[in-house]
Amino acid sequence: MTSAARFACTLCNKNFSSASNVQTHKRARHGVECRASITCHVVECSGVKFSSLTGYRNHLDSIHHVPSVCDSVEKTFSTREELVSWKTDEEKKATARFVMKTGASKTSTGVRSLYYCNCSGHFVSQSAGKCQIKSQGSSRSGQSCPACMIVNERGGLFTATYFPTHYCHEKSSAT
Repeated sequence: MTSAARFACTLCNKNFSSASNVQTHKRARHGVECRASITCHVVECSGVKFSSLTGYRNHLDSIHHVPSVCDSVEKTFSTREELVSWKTDEEKKATARFVMKTGASKTSTGVRSLYYCNCSGHFVSQSAGKCQIKSQGSSRSGQSCPACMIVNERGGLFTATYFPTHYCHEKSSAT
């Protein structure tokens, strides 16, 4: 390797003259965001990270051939109660809950809420060791699950886009 090509892509071993060129290549060719919070934990990927669930789902589809991971279902509801009832039914079918990590956000077209699979992420105890952790343990898998619900509220209507395919965790009790 010449001094002009000191940086290599960890996914395809192509050489580059700078780290920023590697990052640009990874974004363009592999759909990878270098400063991201969603990590692929498949050994061959060496901890490749993504900045969005969309990028992660595309990676799971094209690289790992996870069936139906990019498929979504769209439903519209006239009341919040209908939406909640449908969400509860889907959670029972999936044996997982969908939870918000942050509050809803205002957009130019209404209010958007993002619900993640509760199995995504790492368990971090909030106690100071004074309380006993629940006997069945945490539902968090330590990995990212691509399943989510995106709910947009506009003009009294609720539109849910649901990505139902779970990955990287066992189905567990949704209680």
